[in-house]
Amino acid sequence: MNFQYRSFEKELEKGKKELKKAWEKEDIYKTICYLRYLTCFYYTINYRLTDNELEMITADASLKLLGETKLQQINQNKVIFYDGFALAARGLAGIYVKALCDLGFEVTWIMYKWAPDYNEIHKKFSTRNVDFIKITSNNILDRMRELRDIVQNISPKCIFIYTTPDDVGGIGTFSTINGRTIRFLVDLTDHAFWLGKCATDYVIGFRNVGYNAAVTYRIFDKDKVLLLPYYPEKREEYSFEGMPFDYKKHEFVFSGGSPYKIEGSTLYEDLVCYILNKNQDMYFVFAGNGNNEILERLKKKYPKRFFQIDERKDLDQVMKLAKFYLSTYPMFGALMAQYAITNKCIPVSLCNMDTPLANPATLVLHPEKANFISDSVDEICKFIDYIMSDEEYYQSVKNDLDDQVISENDFKEVLESIILHQDSKYKGHLEDTDIQSFLDIYKKRASKDLYVKTIGNSRNRWVYRRHPLIWLKRKLGLL
Repeated sequence: MNFQYRSFEKELEKGKKELKKAWEKEDIYKTICYLRYLTCFYYTINYRLTDNELEMITADASLKLLGETKLQQINQNKVIFYDGFALAARGLAGIYVKALCDLGFEVTWIMYKWAPDYNEIHKKFSTRNVDFIKITSNNILDRMRELRDIVQNISPKCIFIYTTPDDVGGIGTFSTINGRTIRFLVDLTDHAFWLGKCATDYVIGFRNVGYNAAVTYRIFDKDKVLLLPYYPEKREEYSFEGMPFDYKKHEFVFSGGSPYKIEGSTLYEDLVCYILNKNQDMYFVFAGNGNNEILERLKKKYPKRFFQIDERKDLDQVMKLAKFYLSTYPMFGALMAQYAITNKCIPVSLCNMDTPLANPATLVLHPEKANFISDSVDEICKFIDYIMSDEEYYQSVKNDLDDQVISENDFKEVLESIILHQDSKYKGHLEDTDIQSFLDIYKKRASKDLYVKTIGNSRNRWVYRRHPLIWLKRKLGLL
């Protein structure tokens, strides 16, 4: 364990002490602020998947602030979709709301005033049976009161909680609900810490390893964890934005995601070098915001053939043009791999079989047919050579991608079963899942810069008093 990671642990210990002091004094605002800080800290370094003490304090402080949110007359045809992300071209919100509308429910889609893609989402769903509500209060306690009032006024049949791992205000509010409304938490980040157990009746996961994480590590009852695989929402409305080279003359391999997903190992870099060294006419495109040493080295080594571009909304068009997709390693991007599969772009994936949360095979419906996934670098390189040199084999692998992702209609039918019967035809099963080896990947990412940025972005004046230099850097815009 490196020095930086110990610094993270010490900061967590200090933060928890301050949290308990505020909670014991019933200083609700300070308690909520420290909860928000600590949950963000937990998620940043993936210290563990859950913390029962933080869940308990969240529920208790929220109850003291709001009292019970009593729902008497339930509107059987109304559903709330609470969206803490509000992203038009990423995530799962769109496919859930579309399915709910197709099932005949009246959907209230709740976002915050800072929702980044509110206008785009509103335009896209303007013809649907959706009522959009923005929470506008500035103070977090007022936002919680505002959300509580919205829930009481609607009294929905169920609430879908789709939010960030550190959403103390939303989770705290939903924890106070007392009534027949069913609270479903959509587990988008099954690999990471999130707050939410105190506000959840059922968890909706998308793969068996997430089921195991919820049951074994988050300690949910087995019958409270439901599985619903997802499909990536089509982005055909976004026109192709082009490439920084003549893509009609040069084939390219596509890859992308958050740059941190390729940190902690040189194997991703080794694979990129193998591809470009073996295929002198091939180009490589990495889509992702931010930078790191690996990307910088690749850009310097292949200045005319390796390109980094920003995140793109025209993923469907890019995937259709790419020769194949190279998954990130040691952490793979689940949704990016899904986009590749649905566009018949082979997601060549190196994985660690001992780390299920970082294994792309946990994502597909038929892993036994996923010959594009291996834990052997040699096997991956042989596979790449094969699809590059044998067109018939290349096309056969692409055709085999057809049934690896759930269909839109199947998704809708299973979602209906979940709402009406709290049941899914996709069943989870317990297996020996080593989560700790996955969490250890985050220890390798721990750095002084990450430590400083996490504290600097805390928006917690009590934390800033303990770290005045970091606060000053934030004020001066140096973070």
